[in-house]
Amino acid sequence: MEGTGYPATCDTVYFFFDGVRIGASAPSGGRVSEDGLAVPGEARPGEHEVTSSCHSGGEPVMQSAAFEVVHADVHRVAPITALPEPGQVDFSLRSMLTSAAVVAGLLLLIAFPGELFNTTLEEHYDEVRGWFGLKPKQLGSETGRSQILPFFGFLVVGGLLYSLLNPAFRLDRSTVAAALGLAVAMGIVTLAFDLPSLAYIHRHHGDWGRLVILPGTLLVAAACVVLSRAVHFLPGYFYGLIAGITFRRQIAGAVKGRLVAFSALLVLALSVGSWLAMQPVSAAARKPGASLGLLVLEAVLGGVFWCGLDSLVIGLLPLRFLSGSEVREWSRRAWLVLFVLTQLAFVHILLRPGTGYVADTRHSPTAVVVTLFFAFAVFSVAFWGYFRLRDPRQEAEAEDWVEVG
Repeated sequence: MEGTGYPATCDTVYFFFDGVRIGASAPSGGRVSEDGLAVPGEARPGEHEVTSSCHSGGEPVMQSAAFEVVHADVHRVAPITALPEPGQVDFSLRSMLTSAAVVAGLLLLIAFPGELFNTTLEEHYDEVRGWFGLKPKQLGSETGRSQILPFFGFLVVGGLLYSLLNPAFRLDRSTVAAALGLAVAMGIVTLAFDLPSLAYIHRHHGDWGRLVILPGTLLVAAACVVLSRAVHFLPGYFYGLIAGITFRRQIAGAVKGRLVAFSALLVLALSVGSWLAMQPVSAAARKPGASLGLLVLEAVLGGVFWCGLDSLVIGLLPLRFLSGSEVREWSRRAWLVLFVLTQLAFVHILLRPGTGYVADTRHSPTAVVVTLFFAFAVFSVAFWGYFRLRDPRQEAEAEDWVEVG
């Protein structure tokens, strides 16, 4: 996309597709040129309007043009087209400071409460199941082999739930491709976190561990989808899914911290590598007649990129119930390097380029979004506080119930 006539006071030109921000570029001499902008994945065939503005909100409009979208049997979906490409990332000091403020608010109101809720639910999963009349899940009697198919099913359902966050969701080949790609991505990231521990345990004790899933957490994820769709909040909440590998022998101390640090470094490298590898794949997927397999591959790479960074930015917080505390106990210097690298990658690659991932709030008034943020944070803290601060006698009764049940 090219344009001229932008004033000298215009530091950044923002591009919009039917009012949804799809990218930004820095003008030079009043002229701007930007390649790689993507049409939102759910755009319907027909004529649309592409506009540009010197303000992130889109007003006033500096230039506009008509754009024709043609029908395609398969197409890229919105969660994928919203991801930025390397050339769209702004590393200016002003952008970095703005990004730091945005992520700080995100951590406080969304991401941190989500991790707090996940951790609490995992620790008290059997008791919570009892609230709904369900029997405790007997993890010890399950083997890794018996859980392989349920694990794949768990990921597929998770991918479909994630796809349902899109208000333009429709069950077609494109959605199936995206859901399959996101499911594979979640599986890759989940197993990558456990890979260093798996290698260590197997080398020293000959134990391959076993897959563990908590299927009841699908209900939590589904509730998040319903809530997000009810208030028209994009991109939506998606918390609750818990799965991984457990071992008969526990790792503790410095060894645990070192393995967690290796896991974080592996996932960070995997995420950034997937993002870089995604660029040529996305360029091919944008062309008419792109194959279904190509769209699945793009969804896998994009999913690994997003899921990996999203998990690391919370997991490395130095709180006692998160992995970051284990790394810091082993080496403060290693923790600081990993934490800073992860934050920079998350802020400046995923959130700041303005590609539409969190840019469109037209369907969700600011008051509703802020209220939803606080409501989820309060609920998560209250859920954690119920177990953390309840009477010791209640705790003992709950443990007796789990053992008898």
